[in-house]
Amino acid sequence: RLLNSMISDRLIKVCLGREESSFRQLKNGLPQGSVLAPLLFNVYSADIPTTLSRKFIYADDIALAYQHNDIKKTEQALTDDLSVLADYFRAWKLNPNPTKTEVSCFHLNNRLANYKLNVTLDGVKLKHNEHPQYLGVTLDRSLTFKSHLQKTAAKLKTRANIVQHLAGSTWGANAKVLRTTSLSLVYSAAEYCAPVWLNSAHVREVDVVLNRAMRTITGTL
Repeated sequence: RLLNSMISDRLIKVCLGREESSFRQLKNGLPQGSVLAPLLFNVYSADIPTTLSRKFIYADDIALAYQHNDIKKTEQALTDDLSVLADYFRAWKLNPNPTKTEVSCFHLNNRLANYKLNVTLDGVKLKHNEHPQYLGVTLDRSLTFKSHLQKTAAKLKTRANIVQHLAGSTWGANAKVLRTTSLSLVYSAAEYCAPVWLNSAHVREVDVVLNRAMRTITGTL
């Protein structure tokens, strides 16, 4: 009864300035932001078909991964699997969107560094993204995580500046407050998915900002 109440008889309207549209009834979909929505979607798609590619599913975010020495066979396998999934989703009233689907290739072959995968979905060639972002982590062809760490460092610099503005030699927050602020603003963002990129040669990009935050806390900046 609770689930039926959650997904039935839902009305929506659009407000723009002082103008409002009339109410329309939603006949499908789940309430956005609901804690039960990911679970219900998993139940809804529990019979998702088997594919040659390995599937990584997080709520309604689905990624396919296929490994082969022949790049043409990789393209064909991904295209075939996408066709299977597209038919499945359409059968369950879910429309795949080629414009929101991207492909990327990960390898160490420099001769193919500029190669763009030819993978299609519903006859539409998918966009090749050299630096795709998956679950908040920016990837690159050789998985050096250089781009991700540069973006993370830029974000941390902005947050470290906030902490620095709270500090002062004769005024400002004490070390305990600065530490708590740094942990919540700086370190929480820095440590996101750290086990993935921790051994990257570009990790110094983040270390420099963290060291600066520590010097601010201890008053040695």
